[in-house]
Amino acid sequence: MTVESATYISQLDQSLPDPNGPKSEGDDHLRLVKAVLKAQFPNFGTNAITVTAAEVNYLGGVTSGIQTQINGKGAITGQAWTGTHDFTGATITVPTATAGDSSTKPASTAFVAGVAFSSALPGQTGNANKFTSTDGTSASWAYPELKPQRISTNTTAVPGVHYIFEASCKLTLPTSWADRDAIAFSNASGGLITGAVDFGSTKLQGQSPGLMDFNTLTASGKVVYYAGGSNPGLAKA
Repeated sequence: MTVESATYISQLDQSLPDPNGPKSEGDDHLRLVKAVLKAQFPNFGTNAITVTAAEVNYLGGVTSGIQTQINGKGAITGQAWTGTHDFTGATITVPTATAGDSSTKPASTAFVAGVAFSSALPGQTGNANKFTSTDGTSASWAYPELKPQRISTNTTAVPGVHYIFEASCKLTLPTSWADRDAIAFSNASGGLITGAVDFGSTKLQGQSPGLMDFNTLTASGKVVYYAGGSNPGLAKA
């Protein structure tokens, strides 16, 4: 018997059929070849294979699905992306552009932090109505311009305001201050009323003025609190 048993091409015996074998086995060999081809290429269907041997050889070294590998590589160099892409679960990195770059390049967090003004700002809490000031090295808060407020009844002062007396009343300064807190006061009555400023226990230039009257048209003052040094307190500005 010279008809071998095979399911795949690698199992075919090239020395068969035996040239001296019985002719009656010829149909057996043909059926075997057909069976092996169909077993080896079960999904070819009726589609013609048009690729060349060289193109098939390009598959050498492939270890998994080609499309899966392509998808894992992301966009091809120079490819234009359109539509919506969700990168929520990804870690995306981009080059950090030079400060001042105003192109449409993506900005890295390093670029944003380098040009963001907020990173140079001191703390926000408790600094309403203040503006930024710098000593050339670091930024701080100050009151370059004080907001005017006319008063005609006893008032407790808050930093950042210029109080203008329009009737006889008392302005009580705060009991606690932050560095560079500023308050101003002036008499707008033409000397017909007495505006009093109560400094309380807060010292003014090392002294304790207590209750101070401002009863002339030109009576005015502005004080700034300095927290540093060995003698913190108010100074005239």
